[in-house]
Amino acid sequence: GGGGLGADSMRQGSTLSSLSGRHHGYNNNRLYTSDSFGEVSFFTDVTSYESVTTCTVSRVLILSKNAWETLSSQYPQQVRVVLENLQAQAQQQVTDELEVAAETCQLNAEQVLVALHMANDLNGLHDQNAQLVKNVKSLLTTTQMNQLSRLDTIRSVVTSHVRRVDEMRVFEFLNKCNMGDLEGVRTLMQQGMGANTADYDCRSGLMLGCGAGHEALVRFLLDNEANPNAKDNFGGTAMMEAVKKGHDKIVNLLLNYRGSLSMDGITVAGIMCTAVFEGDLVQLRRLLRAGAPPDACDYDRRCALHIAGAEGNLAAVRMLIEDGGADPEFQDRWGNTALDEARRVGSAKVVQYLESLKTLTASDLQKDRERWRLQMTNDLIAACTAGDAVRLSQIIITLKPDCMAPGLMIAAAKGFMQILSVLLIAGGRGLVRQIGGAALLEAARGGFLDCVERLLQAGAVVDVLALADRGGAEDDEEEEEEEEEEEEEEEEEEEEEE
Repeated sequence: GGGGLGADSMRQGSTLSSLSGRHHGYNNNRLYTSDSFGEVSFFTDVTSYESVTTCTVSRVLILSKNAWETLSSQYPQQVRVVLENLQAQAQQQVTDELEVAAETCQLNAEQVLVALHMANDLNGLHDQNAQLVKNVKSLLTTTQMNQLSRLDTIRSVVTSHVRRVDEMRVFEFLNKCNMGDLEGVRTLMQQGMGANTADYDCRSGLMLGCGAGHEALVRFLLDNEANPNAKDNFGGTAMMEAVKKGHDKIVNLLLNYRGSLSMDGITVAGIMCTAVFEGDLVQLRRLLRAGAPPDACDYDRRCALHIAGAEGNLAAVRMLIEDGGADPEFQDRWGNTALDEARRVGSAKVVQYLESLKTLTASDLQKDRERWRLQMTNDLIAACTAGDAVRLSQIIITLKPDCMAPGLMIAAAKGFMQILSVLLIAGGRGLVRQIGGAALLEAARGGFLDCVERLLQAGAVVDVLALADRGGAEDDEEEEEEEEEEEEEEEEEEEEEE
């Protein structure tokens, strides 16, 4: 343990002598009341470089390791001051030692400067000449090198303790912010804690306070220059914490202090699309009030308005356009708008509302609808070709039977029984009358008997007369081709004879 002289020692006239080694011999330092000894080895757990003798009986106050550890846990800030004082004392001792070395011509001016660099950081000599450092080390005595090493050890202990104390204080500050302990936060800030203090993920006390809904605490932090737009390592902000947890008063407070979401568009788009998909209009309105861009989109350029159209959610569509200022003509990477999505799912109310926003003539509106039908027909053909029954079921909701004819022919030709059944159910007898016979022939030509049977069950019939007419026409075409070939051969023979 460490020791120190008590008051009784001075009254009795007794003293202790501390012997510490120096290059020119041993220096006898006389200790009096309140002086300490053994403190370096006590705090750093290194070997002690001093011995102590006494000529009379002396009273010494000894601090045990257990008592010190208890004090460290209870009074970390005071322990920090003690260790910093210890470091300053060790630094001063080394400086005094180097001054003596310069006075006795042990080291010249350049060597003293290198030694001072060594005192500042024994391991940080990268900027110094390696040979010069080696020469200085060879000129220093063992005691002087031990003092330098001891100073470096003390510095490491102090740094470690300061880091640990700071981490504890940061944790305490953030915990009080999360709990809404305004007085505790005020006390810590009066002791030097900053309003923007954050943990290793850069989550600040303001973010925690906003997420927990502590309005008074949030106002106090903002009044003390807390940054309302700071981001953590995950891109989160105080505004987003308040929005997620539904604290409208906190949102308004942050807006008054020029707070914003300050998040990238893809992240905001994901949150807004989720709110629309879940039908959470309260959250959607809160996001728009917090400054979320209404046309924020993902990597496919699909925004919340596309989702609202696809879900047939008229209230969300109106809110995004009328309150948020979303662009109804905003297109995704495939050129689809919210109107196209609403048409695809057959949401008549959303389609009517979005069409009413268009400043188009009747002719232009008809062209727009035809463009959409053509696009959906192409999508239907692609789904039938790939055998994607799920995608096909989504497409055919708003298509008329005559638009399904190409898909039925493809399904029959490829033998896609599931696709065939979906189209027959959706198209009904109108589709069968239109193209059922031709599809039946395609299925029979490919040998897909299950498709043939399914088409027959649906009422598909081959028109024999039409087939015969088609066959006769084909025969006539063949005869004409043969006659043309004979005429060409005769002309070639005549040319050869000439």
